[in-house]
Amino acid sequence: MTMTGGGADTFVFNTYYFKGRHNTATITDFDPKVDKLQLLNEDYVKITSDHHGGTLLQVGNETIDLLDVKPNELHHRDWA
Repeated sequence: MTMTGGGADTFVFNTYYFKGRHNTATITDFDPKVDKLQLLNEDYVKITSDHHGGTLLQVGNETIDLLDVKPNELHHRDWA
């Protein structure tokens, strides 16, 4: 799944819906200065580099790829 917003966005992921399946979502224009992730039903987020200038977030069975966002640009306040 590929997601693109416009302006200040909140990207919502309900990890309970994907339970038992692995899914990958790519957000093409996440701006950590103004955008947020809303992660429902999951508390733990593992942050790694995607080795292409972006960041991978592992949230339960969900992988979220934030294109052109470096891991050090993210903070826990970017998701709830």
